Amino acid sequence: MLYNGDHVETASNLNQWNQWFLDAGVVTTQVPIMSVEGNHDVGGNYWGVQFANPDNGPLMGSPPNQENDYDYWFIYANVFFISLDYNFNYGSPGSSDYAWLNATLSLAQNLRGNGTINWIVMRWHSPPYNGGTRHGEDLTIQNTLCPVIEAAGVDVVFNGHEHIYEKNAQIRNKAVITKDSLIPYSYNASVAGTIYIIAGVGGAPMTSVTSPPAYEVTHVIAYGYCLCSVTRNTTATTLQIEMRGVSHNVLDTGVKIIKCLPVVPIPPEMNPILPAISTTGLIQVNWTEVPNADNYTIYRHTSPITLLNETVIALGTVAVTDYNDVVTRDGNFYYAVTASNTIGLSTLSNCQSVNVDLPGPDAPVLTALSSPCTNGIIQLDWNAVADADNYRVYRYSSSITVINDTVTFLDAVGGTSFTDMVTRDGIFFYAVTATNETGISPLSNCQSVEVDLPGPDAPVLASIPSPNTNGIIQL
Repeated sequence: MLYNGDHVETASNLNQWNQWFLDAGVVTTQVPIMSVEGNHDVGGNYWGVQFANPDNGPLMGSPPNQENDYDYWFIYANVFFISLDYNFNYGSPGSSDYAWLNATLSLAQNLRGNGTINWIVMRWHSPPYNGGTRHGEDLTIQNTLCPVIEAAGVDVVFNGHEHIYEKNAQIRNKAVITKDSLIPYSYNASVAGTIYIIAGVGGAPMTSVTSPPAYEVTHVIAYGYCLCSVTRNTTATTLQIEMRGVSHNVLDTGVKIIKCLPVVPIPPEMNPILPAISTTGLIQVNWTEVPNADNYTIYRHTSPITLLNETVIALGTVAVTDYNDVVTRDGNFYYAVTASNTIGLSTLSNCQSVNVDLPGPDAPVLTALSSPCTNGIIQLDWNAVADADNYRVYRYSSSITVINDTVTFLDAVGGTSFTDMVTRDGIFFYAVTATNETGISPLSNCQSVEVDLPGPDAPVLASIPSPNTNGIIQL
């Protein structure tokens, strides 16, 4: 139960406090009462000692006899409640009170961001927006506190002080955002404004509203209470506020706020990769947008991707639905994508493939050979080709127009020259290709050389004895 102050008429009157506890006994034996101090509770040293509120406010033990209950926060279900004391330094944004409040709001925002809580509700005694005739608006709070809490995304504020029920619009920077009774939020949407509700209908004479302000939605002049219901399932959370009379009958259906919750995204659908054959290595992949997805992670592999393991390359994570990859070698490459949010990761999308066929380097130009060659040493030279890693040298007995099994592969070299040794006469043809990781160039021009090795020297025949008398000639 949230009690927004003015428990008694006179703070120093112990009999009134005793009577309050007697009247509230039915409630206090069943539910906790989380209370804030109203102007009628100030003084007398009774209010603070009556309530064991959380000890997490800015005063931390000072002054005595108040049990640190001035300002505090607590979490109930998926709601973060912040309670401010009547003596909070409302008009001084640079005060230690505001420093504590800003830190508390930051904590609440972080918890809402990670899904621990979904709602931020604040309450204090004096209403900043008020159509009642007794107290009216609190312009100090309007000008100093309200901008802070609205910027922090506080969903609802409950006040007392004015003895009426008044439901005001959702407000941001003094402007009405909406007066609708149903306010839906999509997943991850920012809180548009804060709803201000006066629930001062628990006792004491009623006041009136003679000229409803432009921001008012409705008001009720009757004793009763506000019933705040919060529900949450796997897809949404709802906060609903009604005003009910003393017989628990609904006097105002109030307002219902619905926030969609993040769920694990469904897998995206990858579109076919175009062109299906890439000759540049620039691969542009894209996919369908998925509801509730914050990010998408793109994967690549050399075979179809059916599951994620250490062999699958995660290329990157983006918030958009397209990605550019650069591949520097030939082959078939397969892509898939997953969608993710704070809840989890989708299953894999369908898999799309692309064939990369990058052009090899340009063909070298082989320098003409001196012919004939009489020593069998053939010196080959060619130009350096851009992006070539090495060069492959070939020899054949006729003009080389294609590389096949009959063409002799001599060697692969990193430079632009090669020396061949031929040990027989004939006409020999040479060609060169340049290679790198993307492929092999076309054949260079073909150069030929005639090899004409010199024969052996003439022998010298020894003299033959003459005349020969036996007919046997020894040479």
